[in-house]
Amino acid sequence: MALWRPFLFLLIMSAKAVAEGVLLFYLWPFYWLIFAHRRSGHFLKAKHVAIFCLTALLIFEGAVNIYKWENYQANGHFVFTARGDLVFIRQYGLSHAEPLSLRRLGAAVAYVPGLGLCQSIFGTDDCDFWSDRHAEDVGATKKGGVSG
Repeated sequence: MALWRPFLFLLIMSAKAVAEGVLLFYLWPFYWLIFAHRRSGHFLKAKHVAIFCLTALLIFEGAVNIYKWENYQANGHFVFTARGDLVFIRQYGLSHAEPLSLRRLGAAVAYVPGLGLCQSIFGTDDCDFWSDRHAEDVGATKKGGVSG
């Protein structure tokens, strides 16, 4: 069994913090192997798989928790990123609670390949509605801050 897998999840975690929960599901077949080997009497194989699972979890969770601890020391939040929930609320909870028209829905589809295509078809206003910048502006307004 390759111990490069936890490092792969660390790379994924650097892009998306959801990898922390996904790792537990990723290891599910290995947990099943532990159970199957113990049941069939192959205790040594079960022990090897269990050691692999523990090593993978310790490498991954150790690195993630070191990062979380550094984040806690820097800004008081023991999380991988302190802005994930706020961005989610801004993006889906605030800005997209505004009125939605068929034109804006079309702009959402055209926004997927890129901003240039969307703006050439629908214009700046409808395309900016789907941008992160718009969500940040709406979030700052709702929070009482000033957007830059």
